[in-house]
Amino acid sequence: MNRLSGMPESRRTAYTVLAVIILLTLPCYCVGGIALWLAPSRPLATPSPMTTPVPPPPTATWTPTEDGSVEVKASWQGDAFTQTSESTVQMMQIVPENLPPVADAGGPYTGAAGAAIAFTGAGSSDPDGTIVEYRWNFGDNSGYTYDQTPSHAYTTPGTYTVNLQVTDDDGATATDTAQCTVSEAGLPLLPILAAVVAVGAVVIVWLLRRKPREEAPRPTALRITVDPTELLADGRSSSTITIELLDKDGQPMKAPQNTEVRLTASKGHVVSPVTIGEGQTSVAAKLVSSMEVGEVRVATAARGLEGTSTTLTFIEKKRYCMHCGTRMPLAVTRCPKCGREPPSGVDVKSCPNCGEIIPKVAGFCSACGASQA
Repeated sequence: MNRLSGMPESRRTAYTVLAVIILLTLPCYCVGGIALWLAPSRPLATPSPMTTPVPPPPTATWTPTEDGSVEVKASWQGDAFTQTSESTVQMMQIVPENLPPVADAGGPYTGAAGAAIAFTGAGSSDPDGTIVEYRWNFGDNSGYTYDQTPSHAYTTPGTYTVNLQVTDDDGATATDTAQCTVSEAGLPLLPILAAVVAVGAVVIVWLLRRKPREEAPRPTALRITVDPTELLADGRSSSTITIELLDKDGQPMKAPQNTEVRLTASKGHVVSPVTIGEGQTSVAAKLVSSMEVGEVRVATAARGLEGTSTTLTFIEKKRYCMHCGTRMPLAVTRCPKCGREPPSGVDVKSCPNCGEIIPKVAGFCSACGASQA
């Protein structure tokens, strides 16, 4: 107390405040200590160790384009504390993919019941190797045959599905089917041949003993002529076709009976058939031209006679515009130059240059192109 009385006023005040604070907080510390002493003891929690997630191993995809041996090596970039790393070199063998074979059972096949029928699988192939096995199933529950070109005889007529399976040198397989039609067994060949020979011998003896007789002359061929040999390709002009009967010496002869003759023409129109009447040597027909220019072949044909043919020509007909005199194709209806259609009218006149009959109002001739002025 004597010490406090001797201190300065400010220090004495500070000590007084500190003592008051200690007196106020001391009960709290005492109560907390008693509570901790009375509480049951528990072990302290151990913190779980920190784990670092492990990333999955990296993968890569690569499609080879050719076969052979290749070196495979992986490299990767590390983090800030490691450098770029590389794996060891691994050797990889790339082998080509096996292509399947192609089966060809051939056919279709035909034969008679009881007779051997030849089959062939020679059309089969393997694009990248060889075929090592041919397996045939003939569809009649007769089992399998292993041959490239087998033969098989069916006992019952009918239609069978033949199956061929081929296997290549890598074990790949392919199949193909063919149809086989089996007919009834035929008659024995030897008795038939003997009967034919016997009948033939009888016929030969009869012919040798038969007295020859003179036969009436018969026509052997046809001859065709056309007149004229040039026609305008206007669809209206015509040519006369004459068909004659000829004997073996190439001379005209009369028809012993009505003879029908068929006519064909590569262009234009011809009436067919025509008939050479009995006692006649020839017949005439008409060929009408078409609008197509070029060579025309006319041919004849008749039963039992040698046919023949001849040619003529369809030539282009000249046509002119009757308004301006320009040359015009036959197929057009308007002049390509002036665009006008041909004039029409009942009044006509004759072209002084070629004599063609044209409308009186025409300024030019449609046939020769001459001016009518």
